[in-house]
Amino acid sequence: MRCAPHRALRVACIIAAIVTPLVAAFDACGDDCGRRLHRLEDLLKLAEPPLVGAFCVTKLSATTAIGCSTMTNSISHVIERVHPLGENLAVASLGGDRVVVATPAAFLALARDVYSAASDDDDDALEVRARIKGILVETLDVSDEEEKAWTGASGFANASALWARAATMDFRGVPMMLLDRATTLKARERAAENAKQFASSSSDDKVRSVRLWSARINERMDGLGKRPKTRPPTSMTCLALGTCLPIGGYSVIATVPPLRDALDAKSVIVVVARLDSDGMFRDAAYATNARVSGLTTMMAMANALGSALSTTTASDESLAHPVVFMALSGEDFGALGVDRVTREWNKASAESDIPGLAGRKIRAVIELGALGFASERYEDADADDGAPTSATVYAHGGEAAEDFLSVMRDVASADNYLVSVENGVDDAPSDRSERAIPVTLKTDDYVYAYVSENPTLTALDALAGSPLDFGFERSVNYMNMRDVVDILSKSVLDMALNETAATSASASIDRDAMNEAFVPLMRCLLDDAVGLSRCALGKDYVFGDDDNADVADATTVMNITTRYPDVLFGIDADVQAHESKNAFTRFVWNYLAAVTASATSSATSTQCENDGTCASANAVCVGKTASSVGACVDAAPRYVLALSTRLRYDASTGAWSVKDAEDDFERAAPLWTESNWQPDIGGVLHADPTFWDNVWFALMTLASLLCSWFVNRASNRTRAIEDDTA
Repeated sequence: MRCAPHRALRVACIIAAIVTPLVAAFDACGDDCGRRLHRLEDLLKLAEPPLVGAFCVTKLSATTAIGCSTMTNSISHVIERVHPLGENLAVASLGGDRVVVATPAAFLALARDVYSAASDDDDDALEVRARIKGILVETLDVSDEEEKAWTGASGFANASALWARAATMDFRGVPMMLLDRATTLKARERAAENAKQFASSSSDDKVRSVRLWSARINERMDGLGKRPKTRPPTSMTCLALGTCLPIGGYSVIATVPPLRDALDAKSVIVVVARLDSDGMFRDAAYATNARVSGLTTMMAMANALGSALSTTTASDESLAHPVVFMALSGEDFGALGVDRVTREWNKASAESDIPGLAGRKIRAVIELGALGFASERYEDADADDGAPTSATVYAHGGEAAEDFLSVMRDVASADNYLVSVENGVDDAPSDRSERAIPVTLKTDDYVYAYVSENPTLTALDALAGSPLDFGFERSVNYMNMRDVVDILSKSVLDMALNETAATSASASIDRDAMNEAFVPLMRCLLDDAVGLSRCALGKDYVFGDDDNADVADATTVMNITTRYPDVLFGIDADVQAHESKNAFTRFVWNYLAAVTASATSSATSTQCENDGTCASANAVCVGKTASSVGACVDAAPRYVLALSTRLRYDASTGAWSVKDAEDDFERAAPLWTESNWQPDIGGVLHADPTFWDNVWFALMTLASLLCSWFVNRASNRTRAIEDDTA
């Protein structure tokens, strides 16, 4: 049977309509199309590969705004990769308005030479600033020697000074994004193609006649307002307009033994780490693993000490100094966690959110910062023996700073702790207006040893990051962290037992058991290939056994566990309720509750009720998930709100408001908020059409119109013939 002519033409038109965009897509795809085509979604992304990673967000304080944003809903400009070390950043090096692809070292150079306040009077810097319409920050593989040189590690030697400059940098109108590794390689490839086109074109006319890759980015942040240049926003204005939310979260505190009231006068040993780290790339800055490694170390210490004390013949009552573990949230944004905890510590026990600690004196404070070293070890310039030091252990208390730090570096010597330290918090005056300003826990009365982030150090851990948190591939020296846990746990154990021969001999740190317990923590918090939602402990305490529960694609940067304060949508009436806490905070609460539980808990634990409560008033429910009812243990973990005390929340309207400051600390607090995001935020790489692309499109459009005309004509003739035949 013969095919009707109009049917053949129709088939040809359909094939042409399908093939034409495919040809354009494959042309844009490059050489690896065959490896990337697995789904229809992959096919649709060929022509415009998406930018995958994390956007820099806008954060606002009571006086200023920092961060990044597009001024309009979208910008589109040619991409160009600047020198990997940030050299030759001049107007001549940029052919026009550009979205630049920059290594962390190049970004540091941009921040220093182009965007800092010091460059505001430099005409050349201002012209370069005007030409940069966006910045894509690369993620590097530090196992590659060439790329390791692009990390800008030397720029981290004065991180505090860089942050001070960053507070004055004006990135409004300059969207920035931290690319994941795959997108980094893709952006480099496209920028290299552009560079070849620039090099082979001797004039602007020739450049316009070739295909150039561009980045189209929408990073509109509501908190900036409609006219951020003429009306600079603040946290005050954006909260009033409902275009931002307060930065805050929940700190977690647990004690060994469980302390529920302050009936005894024992001073305590406090071990502190942070739940979060500051950064412009909110949840995806690779360098933050160094921050969370301090928390991981603290949690491992809690496990080791809990196990050691459960095997000792000494009862809880015989402990000279109970041990407090604090995972503070909001630390880097106005010391929110410290402020709230200190205020609660200063209250009477009956009025405090931490009744077991209110009013107690402090024996010593050990603060754990970034401990996730890669390969570098540091020489202490002031040490006579040049011994390597732990660059992020803070020690408060002890007889002298050098003596105390010496003990922190080596296995504890009991003699160093025989002298009791009588320092503690101030007594709160009855008149609220005259109470002590809780800037710190009586800092002036401590021998305060500050070891980390010292500008005089010649070498810093590349993974410790700066407050800007540029992207690095994450790497952790597990052995170094384990040694810190071992040394500090022994030191704290001796202090807690008051260094008496009878008790110290009966309690010790089981190194093998500690090592066995440390590995699961590492997999949960420091191994992105596993992550919190996939690791065994994460399933035990938060996610349950469902392998599909809250699991993101492991290949995407967003699967990294957040290390940042939350933005709070509201405040629950019951601060101790789990429902309003993110998975990370709930995990820390459950883990610390389990490892700090009374030694009798394992023998007497019972199942939790269906609503997550326990029959005993002194018990808490640990490990309640969708697949487990959980177990009741004798422990005293607490959530403590980490939020500026100047903020009020109206549960009936869901609105936040700012109240007048009650003391100098509140007046000086920065009151950080984070801008709301537009729902369609995103970005793609795309090739701008050239003159010949437009000609090709016009010809194909004309061919389609002619094809349609022939189809209609043939169809009408066929219909007429059929009518005549009938």
